[in-house]
This record gives sequence, C-alpha cells and structure tokens, in this order.
Amino acid sequence: MKFRASRYLEILGIAAAALAVSGCQDLAATWQPVAADDGLFFDMPAFRDVSPVRSAHQDSAHFTINHQASWTAGGGYPRGALSYYAATAGTYFPQRAVVLGEKEIRSTWNAAPGVEIGVYQQRTTSNSLGPNAHYAIFRLGGNVRCVAFVQYFGAIFAADSTGVGNRMIQGYYCGMPGSTMSDADAVQVVRSFRVKTRL
Repeated sequence: MKFRASRYLEILGIAAAALAVSGCQDLAATWQPVAADDGLFFDMPAFRDVSPVRSAHQDSAHFTINHQASWTAGGGYPRGALSYYAATAGTYFPQRAVVLGEKEIRSTWNAAPGVEIGVYQQRTTSNSLGPNAHYAIFRLGGNVRCVAFVQYFGAIFAADSTGVGNRMIQGYYCGMPGSTMSDADAVQVVRSFRVKTRL
C-alpha cells in the first residue's frame, strides 16, 4: 500500500503541527498530552533546562503516528518546536517539492496573521538522519531571526522510486529578539535535533 499524494498534501503543507511561532498552541482537539519523553530531542543550549510540552496522536486517515514537542525558554525566547510523522502499515511519503516560503511557514506554524514574515534563501544540508534536510532562515516581525526546516528519512521502497521515506520531521527555532541567524547558525540548528529509534 502507498500513500495517495493528494491525501498527503493535506498534512504536509497545512497546520497539522498546530504549533504557533508566536506561542506554542495545540489547535487540534485529537492531540493528547504526552507526559514522558516521546523521543524528540532538541540539543540547543537554550533548551537544556527547559521541559518541552509534548503531545501525540494517531491519524488513521493518513496512516501516520504523529508526535510534536515545543520548547520555550524563560521570557518567551528562544523558542522552537518539532513535529514528527511516522508512516505505518507499509505506507510512505511520496516525492514532492519542498518549499519553505512565507505561506508555508505561516500556515504550518500558525504564525499570527499580523506578524510580518520575511524569508531568506532556502538551502539544503545533511544531519544524523541523512541528506536533504531543507531549511530556510526567516525574520519574524522586526527583530526576531528564525530557521524553519523539513526532512524526510527512513525506509525507501525500491518498488516505487517516488517514495522519499516513511518518516518526516519539520520544525523551527527562533533566537532571542535582536540576535542574528547566520547560515552556520541555521545549519547548527538543523543538526541539533534528535529522533530516538523507537519512534
């Protein structure tokens, strides 16, 4: 069995994660809190003493088990979030163009309509999960610099070359207001998150 691409576009480019850049906010009623470590880890110095807010749910309509976690340091910044999607029952994610523009960032992370978002060049790097970690630096409002990212990984089904893996993770990180976000800083963020193997 494989995913129909038309169904998966519904969850990849819309606010499936339901995490707000301007404040973590769970908008989906079916998501349930997860008290213990669910396998998502953000190894950023600003988050080492921060307990993340975690939730999970199973999306039977799209054959995925989904997890999300968000971190917010004291004072509201830095902040970040991860959303993880695991395809089940032999299904996988179809190949599609990855776009991290203003529209995608605003809808996926539920950024407030009145907050200006300026997106810089989209690039690709590698990390512990593999190649093709897509990321883009963006400006939130006037003085907050952030990076958004998305990556597919996991099993590739040789029988169908359109598959890009049976796992996907997307997220963002915003630094302190007034701080910079260089390309080297963005790559460090993309290489700082972890997904434990049990997910």
